[in-house]
Amino acid sequence: MKEPNMISCYISTPIVASHIIHLVSRVTSTPTSPLSISVSPSPDYVMDILTAAYVALTLIIAVVAICSVRIGRKQSQAALKVAHEQIEQSKQPILIPLSALPLTMEGELDYTNSEQPLEFMNVGTGVALNIWGVLVPPKDIPRKPYSFSNQAHILQSKKVEVFFHIGQFLFFTESDKLFTEDDKPSEYDLWPSSELTQVGITNRRRYAARLTLTYRDVFGIKHATIYDHTNVNEWKIVDHFRVRRDLDDMSKDIKPDWVSPTS
Repeated sequence: MKEPNMISCYISTPIVASHIIHLVSRVTSTPTSPLSISVSPSPDYVMDILTAAYVALTLIIAVVAICSVRIGRKQSQAALKVAHEQIEQSKQPILIPLSALPLTMEGELDYTNSEQPLEFMNVGTGVALNIWGVLVPPKDIPRKPYSFSNQAHILQSKKVEVFFHIGQFLFFTESDKLFTEDDKPSEYDLWPSSELTQVGITNRRRYAARLTLTYRDVFGIKHATIYDHTNVNEWKIVDHFRVRRDLDDMSKDIKPDWVSPTS
């Protein structure tokens, strides 16, 4: 029986084999250095970032500055408005009547005389200029009003006697009203209420007449003060307010004749 062929490797030189073994051991035992990548930033890229940051910061500062200016301007305007109003209030005149009106036995305004003197005092904080006044009975009494116009002035804390005359104003009608400063009709007309009150066993009108005064302060602001005169010779304050249209303005719309509310 034939024996199988055998393949054998024979290294004839022992020195060569030892060199191979030594080379393999060096390859397997020497550690491999790790791979590292380093990137050096570009100078242009850094400058772009810094420029963008600078622009953004500049815009923020500009926006903050503009907002601060606007807020400061609004605060300044508000402060100036308050200061101006305080100055106006410090120069505001207020007129009050001191003398009583002559009344009949029935407690109505006595029209015996065509001229009616009345004393006023300025109790406000400023001079009253271009003073006009009208004294009107209730609507159901068809009488022409007492009035005066163009009183030059009354200084602060001063008393002045003014003379009213019958029929000096020929322009009042039932629709005449004072207008407030914001251009709205006031709730007051030029006639007092026709309200009745019991006196003993009879009923009398509570009010004999309504006194309406208009005047201006040193700033040109128009004021109105309204009083009702009762049937027992007392003055009752109705209101004091600023107006857009005063008696002087109303007189410029002159009508042919005074129209009685009952006509």
